Amino acid sequence: MEGTPTNFSARGETCHFTFAGTFRITRWYGVTNSTVEIDCKQGFSATVTQCSFFVATHPTLNAAAVRNDPHALSGILQVAAERGRVKKFELGDPRISFGHTGSSTNLESVRL
Repeated sequence: MEGTPTNFSARGETCHFTFAGTFRITRWYGVTNSTVEIDCKQGFSATVTQCSFFVATHPTLNAAAVRNDPHALSGILQVAAERGRVKKFELGDPRISFGHTGSSTNLESVRL
């Protein structure tokens, strides 16, 4: 998913925010894949919990860092929400709810 978080709040290791952007679902078949792209520019509620660690990368620099701090993700998302920055990340074990018009209404992920 790639977009802008807003209305950020954290409770423990769980982050709650509104996500507006693009959500891509990719399914792999051996070495080939197919991708469905969902336009979520209207925004929807998202709840994510950080894994024990994750890799943070910089979009314009050839740099990455492993983040072991259990509150590192909430810090990154909070700053992005405050400054209106676009973030791109992959989810593990996502659960997505869709509304009557096919738009996303809620997202939960136990790993990010």
